[in-house]
Amino acid sequence: MGVVSTTSAESRSRRGRREAGSPGRGAARLVLGLSIVGPGLVFLIYQQLDYILVPYVCAGVRSPAWFHVLAFIAVLMLAALAALGVRDWRRSGGDLEMEEGTYPAAARFVSIMGASFAAFLALAVLAMWVAHLVLHPCQ
Repeated sequence: MGVVSTTSAESRSRRGRREAGSPGRGAARLVLGLSIVGPGLVFLIYQQLDYILVPYVCAGVRSPAWFHVLAFIAVLMLAALAALGVRDWRRSGGDLEMEEGTYPAAARFVSIMGASFAAFLALAVLAMWVAHLVLHPCQ
């Protein structure tokens, strides 16, 4: 009976250490998920609003300046998400060496992929913005 209580006490101790040492609980998991899903959502919402705005600009209801406002806001949001990914990457170790199967390695991977994805989509928004600068939407 003493062995059983020692084993359960030992497992409780290990479980407590694992929960206390795990940085991926609660808000940290939300931030990791946001760094992957956020840039794609920002880009899709930007593109949808961009297409919705075209008939109003062509009809003369809205100014073409709204395209520039939309693109500027999207680039700012994507830059903030990229900075969030870089910050989390630095907090989880900040190196590119990966230990297989550990939480910090997975957190570093997700953080750097989120930052890269946000930077790539920011370039895509900038490319679309250049098109708005050169061409009128009604052409």
